[in-house]
Amino acid sequence: MTISQSVSPHALPGPEDIIRTVLPNGITVLIWTNQTSPSVAFSGFLPAGSVFDPREKLGLAGFTAAGLMRGTAQRSFQQIYDDQETAGASLGFGASTHTIGFGGRSLAEDLPMMLKLLAECLRQPTFPPEQVDRLRSQAM
Repeated sequence: MTISQSVSPHALPGPEDIIRTVLPNGITVLIWTNQTSPSVAFSGFLPAGSVFDPREKLGLAGFTAAGLMRGTAQRSFQQIYDDQETAGASLGFGASTHTIGFGGRSLAEDLPMMLKLLAECLRQPTFPPEQVDRLRSQAM
């Protein structure tokens, strides 16, 4: 049996199933709804990868991505992880050559909380000194 035989053509999204909208701030959002699943997944990318690192600070994009969830103006490192654990959700950041990416999963009912957490991490990271020191020691 081939993959094409085992998967109904209606089970996979096609272009007609994807909603595309551009927000006022220029962010393009693509949405595909699967009514059979109670969970959601989201991901995105920002043009801030290692290609933008200054020569004297190689690794800055990766270090920054790793530090985004170490504390925000509203939540400590521990609160960020406790909130995810309580919801059975996950959020993460990573850097590549051209982008810093993020991705998360949660139950649909927890999506507002997860998007708020994502926004805090992107817009209000605090990079607490003790967490920066931990990241430095882990990187070495």
